[in-house]
Amino acid sequence: MDYVIELLLLAQVGLGCWVAVTFRWGSSWFASDLTPYLWSLVRFQPDTTAVVALPGAIKLHIVGAFLILFMVPFTRLVHFLVAPLHYLARPYQQVLWNWNRKAIRSPSTAWSEARPKNN
Repeated sequence: MDYVIELLLLAQVGLGCWVAVTFRWGSSWFASDLTPYLWSLVRFQPDTTAVVALPGAIKLHIVGAFLILFMVPFTRLVHFLVAPLHYLARPYQQVLWNWNRKAIRSPSTAWSEARPKNN
């Protein structure tokens, strides 16, 4: 499923670039058409009257965005919903050595082809 979401993200980026290059009036239609549509979605009263008049590539771009949002729970992207707040109160990690570091990896010893004893 991660490959599917990655291909969908790449297609969405490519389609977004194509929309930006092809439809140069994007800043005006976003403010006048898409913003009221997104606000109607936030209010749970979808009103698609403004989006119906947009070109097919822009509609496909909107559908791609919804597909990505709906696929998030089934991919690894769901991990961005979990904030690792427990790391803030966790104590620092302490490294305990079970061998004498200076005897095994002393900077004064010459380099050798033998592996160190700790690996």
